[in-house]
Amino acid sequence: MSPSGMASCAVMLRMLFIGMSVLALGSCTWLVVQDASSTVCSGDSDCGAGHQCDGGGCVDVDPDAPPADGTEVDGAGGLVAGPDGVTLSIPPGGVAEPTRFFIERETGTLPHDNFIASGRFFVIHPAMSFTIPAVLEVPGAAALFRHPADGATIWDAVDGVDDVFELRTTGTFAPGALLGAP
Repeated sequence: MSPSGMASCAVMLRMLFIGMSVLALGSCTWLVVQDASSTVCSGDSDCGAGHQCDGGGCVDVDPDAPPADGTEVDGAGGLVAGPDGVTLSIPPGGVAEPTRFFIERETGTLPHDNFIASGRFFVIHPAMSFTIPAVLEVPGAAALFRHPADGATIWDAVDGVDDVFELRTTGTFAPGALLGAP
């Protein structure tokens, strides 16, 4: 290859593209690889295969992840799957009308003065109370706390045994341990 051809290949190799590209231009073949999860995005279409836009950045999509459009539960009850193996079992009669539930990881920093979080924070949408308590399973959680609706920094303990908890309302939760009496 001539020196000018080598120089043009070097210039092309410095260019970055989203995802993975293999191009053949003249006598220069090059491969550019960029981690699709480090890409800045404004929507899922900006991310490569196996990734979705979350908070302005592309993140891996777990093939076993809960449905992005949530799970509709009616008066017959149902099971809502969330990230990290979290599940919400709503008994028959637990909701008065059909409701679409979502369980997501909480991405914001929330104040907590009375406990140390031992796992990820997560939130159950929409904000509501159950007519009959629902059962929340959080794998590996020995104790679970709920962020008060009023935004206070003292979190409330949720009744439960091992990793199974009884919920009367939805909201933001985190596994953890008490620092002292609230």
